[in-house]
Amino acid sequence: LKDIIDLFLDSGLGKEAFSIISQGRVDEILNAKPIDRRQILEESAGVLKYKKRKATSVKKLDQTEDNLSRVEDILYDLEGRVEPLREEAAIAKEYKHLSKEMEKSDVLVTVHDIKQYSDNINELDDNLNHLKSQQATKDAEKVQHTQSLNKYKAERQQLDIRIESLN
Repeated sequence: LKDIIDLFLDSGLGKEAFSIISQGRVDEILNAKPIDRRQILEESAGVLKYKKRKATSVKKLDQTEDNLSRVEDILYDLEGRVEPLREEAAIAKEYKHLSKEMEKSDVLVTVHDIKQYSDNINELDDNLNHLKSQQATKDAEKVQHTQSLNKYKAERQQLDIRIESLN
């Protein structure tokens, strides 16, 4: 539709075209206000087409400026959020680093504890084996002492019998 209107405006056949002017129309032009006369002359000279294009371009430019203003407002708002987000990111990065360090420390402590427990168990096992060895020695001594005691009892009994037979 715009192209068709432009075609008519180029040819001077707009809705108020002056290619052919009737007699009554000439008087109207002469008696018209200066603003109306200017509009009629611009339309007949083909300037109106460029004014409409200019108005359309100015309207688009205004819309673009409004959009640019909105974009600048959004950008300003986002720039205000960037620094706090950077700080949060730095805190999160530090937290992650410290968490990994803590995890490593926990592993090291656990390994140390396990080694300590293992050493304690080995020491206790050594003590237990030593005590078992001592117990075995004491048990052997007990058996030997029991045998000696039994031997002495038997000898005493024989001596008692002998003493009895002598009396």
